[in-house]
Amino acid sequence: MAPKSNAKEMVDPTPMQAEPGFFPWPDDFADYVGVPLEEFRGPRKVLVGLDVLRLLIGMAATAASFDEEFYLERNPDLRRAVKQGELTDPRAHFLSDGYFERRPASRKLLSPVNESWYLKQYADVAEGMKAGKVDSATHHYITTGRKEGRVPSDDLPAEIRRLLDLLHSGV
Repeated sequence: MAPKSNAKEMVDPTPMQAEPGFFPWPDDFADYVGVPLEEFRGPRKVLVGLDVLRLLIGMAATAASFDEEFYLERNPDLRRAVKQGELTDPRAHFLSDGYFERRPASRKLLSPVNESWYLKQYADVAEGMKAGKVDSATHHYITTGRKEGRVPSDDLPAEIRRLLDLLHSGV
């Protein structure tokens, strides 16, 4: 079922600045996608406006580590914008735009791979490195492993592992 027509009015992708602790009721999402809340489990797919999806992803990205100094160091255009007063909140930029532009917000996000664990976990990658077919565990994960549903590290929170599983399940 297509999203309700009022979804097209939601075009501002900037992160919510709501009071901490507030989040829309599950019924709001159920109404938006036209699916009873009782059916919110399982592999059923629904249409969601990209503006809403982008906003939700941006909100979820607030859990990602953010290092403002690192972010501005890696993005000289943003550093200039801050100096010129055109950008006042680099974190808000990351959440609304930078994440979607693949701008890493911290060293951890730049290279999330635990090299030694990844090579122990995925023997085929270790063999590929020995044979000179794979440059590094990080390069493998970024170019191939993430698309195959491989996990970059053993210290990911359970929610992130579940999300990766869902994103790569093909459901």
